[in-house]
Amino acid sequence: LEAGYQLSDKMFLTANYYNIGINKPIVYFYDDATGDEGYLNYDRTGTSGLEIEYKYKPTWGNIGFNYSNYSAGGNNQVESYEVIANENRLVGLPENKFNLFSTIKASKNFTISPSFTYLDNRSGYDVDGVQENYSEELFANLYLLYKFPFGLHAGFGVYNITDNGYAYIQPYNSGHTPLPAAGREIIIRLKYNFKFK
Repeated sequence: LEAGYQLSDKMFLTANYYNIGINKPIVYFYDDATGDEGYLNYDRTGTSGLEIEYKYKPTWGNIGFNYSNYSAGGNNQVESYEVIANENRLVGLPENKFNLFSTIKASKNFTISPSFTYLDNRSGYDVDGVQENYSEELFANLYLLYKFPFGLHAGFGVYNITDNGYAYIQPYNSGHTPLPAAGREIIIRLKYNFKFK
């Protein structure tokens, strides 16, 4: 269920609520004691949650943020997905996520676009099948774009500026530690627009 409201000619707010259920999910398992692995059908899993987004578009550019939250309470019946002592959370997934994004028109042809993403702390299994807590993560990104009058666009971006060591946590007991993600990324982009008569 989604609804939106235009607060003014420059501001817009949207929100949505969702409730997703999966019957008979196919789930991977690994047995530490025997080394056996395979797949089983469980009864049910799913989440419900809320997402909110706000956008503001003044003459100098735009700015916006979105926030999302989920809860697995009462929907999840897969044991390896459960977070110990918190039935509302699922393994590997942050319960809260926040994004802030913007574009600033520094001049007619030059824009600066900083953005930030915050992920709540997560839980995951270590190589011995024991659940651990992993700290919050903050991503900071910056993209610069210059549009030359003759049709050339030149962009330069740095993503994950702080090189925060983010890792992908398996959303079940897989028998291995989290997988490393990409570190700091640097992007150079050139684009030329042709005009045909």
